[in-house]
Amino acid sequence: MKSYNLYFVILSLTYFACDSGVSEESIEPNNLISVTSFISPQDTLLSAYIYYAQKLGTNINVESSAVDNALVLIADDQSADTLSFIRNNLRYEGQKKNLYYLPNKTYTLKIILPNGKTLFSECTIPPYPETPVLDGIRNGNDFLFTVNWNNINQHPYFILSSVATGTYEVTNPRGTFTASLISQLDKGSFIMAKQNDNNSETGVVPNAYLSTEPGLNILLRNIDLNMYMFYDTYGEFDDWNSNTGNLIPNFRDPKPIYSNIIGGVGVFGAYNVNIKDFEIN
Repeated sequence: MKSYNLYFVILSLTYFACDSGVSEESIEPNNLISVTSFISPQDTLLSAYIYYAQKLGTNINVESSAVDNALVLIADDQSADTLSFIRNNLRYEGQKKNLYYLPNKTYTLKIILPNGKTLFSECTIPPYPETPVLDGIRNGNDFLFTVNWNNINQHPYFILSSVATGTYEVTNPRGTFTASLISQLDKGSFIMAKQNDNNSETGVVPNAYLSTEPGLNILLRNIDLNMYMFYDTYGEFDDWNSNTGNLIPNFRDPKPIYSNIIGGVGVFGAYNVNIKDFEIN
């Protein structure tokens, strides 16, 4: 089981450090396009990050690497939504207008570049996850909690995260100020893993009982294979990359990062999230 920070990743790849999901044509690094897009029934705004991929070790200029003149479509078998490039966000965005994003339904991502080159991918939205159940006890001013849930749909992959709500007063030699509560899962800022029929994870909200209205939001996502494999293999690549250039050389070869983008690299994946809000008594 691994845990990572769940942030958008701009791929910095060589031509050999991509694959795994699709059979790829041979593409020169200077013609390689990197794509990252995730969809879910809960999102009202669609988005896709599209960049010219860079060779490993290259200093990336995010603005100049952004592809800003492509036609980007997300579609089902009957209709499509179009995404437009938003300069301030350096990504393609679009409101859900023509599509209903439903569990177990497959959607396609199609990107047409000005030179006529087309990138293609597809993903299937996972089933809605079971509502998580929260148990907890007070330990001093901290709240120790356990999250339990059943995998009623027998879906194999999940991401669990938590967000604390509420503030408390902190006094130190510089004075008194207001701090926000934070939540910490014991296995990381979020947990991505394969799930069983019955699942349980633990965490803590430090200083919860110093707040007058402490709360905890639990976010349980069922994720598709594309999303799981991308973050899992990117985590391994990131571990390899962080160990290069140290006093002890890294003699391991980098493992390929999963890709399901035909004609490029990156990921088009899907998730379905159940968000449960709890009051901390």
